[in-house]
Amino acid sequence: MLLVSLGTLYAQSTAKSESSIVQKVEQGDTVVEIRNSGFELAGNLVLRKTIHSREVVGDKGLESEVALAAWPLGNDLAKKPLYEVKAKGTDARTRNGEIWIVEDAADPDVPVWSVYTLATGRRLFRSHVQPIEFGVSRADGTLRYAGLEVPADDAEDSRLRAKNVVAVLSYSAADRVIREAILTCDDPGRAAELRSYFDEERTLEVGDRANGRFLRFTFRGAYPNRPDEQVLTIPVGKSGLDLAHAVAPAGLHVSVWQR
Repeated sequence: MLLVSLGTLYAQSTAKSESSIVQKVEQGDTVVEIRNSGFELAGNLVLRKTIHSREVVGDKGLESEVALAAWPLGNDLAKKPLYEVKAKGTDARTRNGEIWIVEDAADPDVPVWSVYTLATGRRLFRSHVQPIEFGVSRADGTLRYAGLEVPADDAEDSRLRAKNVVAVLSYSAADRVIREAILTCDDPGRAAELRSYFDEERTLEVGDRANGRFLRFTFRGAYPNRPDEQVLTIPVGKSGLDLAHAVAPAGLHVSVWQR
């Protein structure tokens, strides 16, 4: 059991971070439950991360939840936090003192990342590729974040269940989503292939040209399928994504999307 004390400022404000493991047998299967909790300091916030997982040993399934909480520095940690977020996930980490990134790798074949603003705990976006970060330009180091979400066939938003939808690109600051764009395909059959979690591999990168930065996302047939590539690029301007100058293969289109 870990006792956390943040110096003289917290002479009267301490909190215990508990970790535990329980092993038991249920219907002949060995079940292991693990709870790990810890604190960290990010700017003027005290953060707590708790991960609770339940695994049936023998490759029979893993359930895991992440709980994130924050208190203003100097507040009594025994009182209600500024926010508390719970989400499916196997790990969480802070980035640049301004965002949380929650990774859900319970299904290693389909990892999902969710990005939250550190200041308020509000979710910014989900992504089926590892979120990337980059400066607005070489001259402007203000950080931006981007991710690519591939909606499931039973997506909560009915618009994302349309047969021609492929993915949603999110472009975000640390405290807000600046712009989202939706990728569609004229051929519903090809759109279904590009949405496949198992038959397609996806990458999201940032690149530089003489006239500025751009986002490049690639869809590539996963082995043993035919390794054809679909590459799309979107320039990044001062005000966000320059969709008017996006370049996409024939039959694929990028347009503005709003939740």
